[in-house]
Amino acid sequence: MLQLVYSDFDRWQGNWRALARGWLSAQEQARLSRFGSAHRRDQFLAGRLLIRQLVADVFTCPPADIRLAATAPVRARRSDDSPLCFVSISHSAHSVAVALAAQPVGIDCERLARRRNWRGICSQYFAADEAAWLLRLPPEKAEAEFLRSWTAKEALSKCTGVDLGMTLTEGRLVRGVAHWSGRFARCRAWSGPLTDGLQVGLVCEGGPAGLRPDCRYWSGPDNTSGEKVIAFTPIPRRS
Repeated sequence: MLQLVYSDFDRWQGNWRALARGWLSAQEQARLSRFGSAHRRDQFLAGRLLIRQLVADVFTCPPADIRLAATAPVRARRSDDSPLCFVSISHSAHSVAVALAAQPVGIDCERLARRRNWRGICSQYFAADEAAWLLRLPPEKAEAEFLRSWTAKEALSKCTGVDLGMTLTEGRLVRGVAHWSGRFARCRAWSGPLTDGLQVGLVCEGGPAGLRPDCRYWSGPDNTSGEKVIAFTPIPRRS
């Protein structure tokens, strides 16, 4: 079981914010109150609403009965503390993506159009061979490959609970191949565009042979039937 759902919350109708607030735990309510901008609060609410609806849909339980751990890898449980699954949430601008799996999972989505000093980031934080490879590429291809690598590293951090500063260096992707070993040896990764300009990285730890993510687009909180979308490309591992 490995499912991914994404949506654009700026298109949602109805009073979805109130619905999402009603499902938050006291700890989540406190976290929400610390966000300084309305947009950041909307991202938080949209992610919590979407993941609770997905878990509720899979396990046939009330969304308000679902509790989410505060640290990665994030586990979803019922209010009686019985475990359900592992989950992960990511957002970029008005897009939100969530993942659900039987094993630890991490997801990250980023927009290609976002302005970032990718050359400086990879030179400072990536392993030397990965940074050198990226900097040799034509600029347009290099930025796309950087984003593919970045989203995989972010997802790897969320999946394992290892600090992002470590996965930026240790989660090497050189020429499209993951050079992961040691504590990341059991992690598997996928990559692909959710839409034009929106890149996603997905990582899970372990799972059965042949495991593939099922990816769907939900148009809003009131539509959980979903539309099946892209098949993600597995990121090959160095043998």
